[in-house]
Amino acid sequence: MTNEEFFAQVGKVEGTSAAPGADIDVIKSLTHHVKLPATHLEFLKVANGISIFGGYFRLFGCSTAATIDMVKWNSSDLWSFAWNKPLDEFWFFGETAWGDQYAYRRADLRKSSAPRVFFLEGITMNAELIADDFGDFLEIEFLRNARRPYDANLVAARHRWGSLEPLEHIAYIPSPLLTGEECVDSVSKMDAVASMIVNGDLSSQLAAQAQGRPIRELQPYEDSNGRMRIRVVWS
Repeated sequence: MTNEEFFAQVGKVEGTSAAPGADIDVIKSLTHHVKLPATHLEFLKVANGISIFGGYFRLFGCSTAATIDMVKWNSSDLWSFAWNKPLDEFWFFGETAWGDQYAYRRADLRKSSAPRVFFLEGITMNAELIADDFGDFLEIEFLRNARRPYDANLVAARHRWGSLEPLEHIAYIPSPLLTGEECVDSVSKMDAVASMIVNGDLSSQLAAQAQGRPIRELQPYEDSNGRMRIRVVWS
């Protein structure tokens, strides 16, 4: 799918909001940080970030307060530090409201003009290939979710919470990592960065322990950089 075809169709869908296109200086600034494919850069010139389905799916922009800034989002000290996985091998350019990430592998960006697109599940950061390039991603994943999201609990969450701001997520509280369940009645809104850090803290600590080990409590605390964290206290 071309950018022109995408914008012609997504503009007709309820719940779509796009930021004004990025100017040449913003694009030049972005290229100092990452080598995005030409189709993606051309997309940003039309819409410097876009959200669909009331903000429950979004693509990041750059140097704008209207959307998540992809350079800041990919900074290792924002949220990815909380994960015990080498997430720096990815460049994140979009997400769902659950914190599931859309990303390129940085190695692909360096060697290919049409890098593959991956989906990283929000509470585990397990990566799955979902599209051969950015154009396929727009059609197969993004436009399809604009029209009819595949996640029934996400749809129910929108009915309950309405549209989301760029730095808002939804989350199951308590996490399915603790309960093993995804109950829509337990969904709440959270700050996006805090949500990603909590998921990372839980995932990292639970993965290091034997399955089924009882948990006594979860302790919130502030780390040395003033970031709110979660510590698992085992029985």
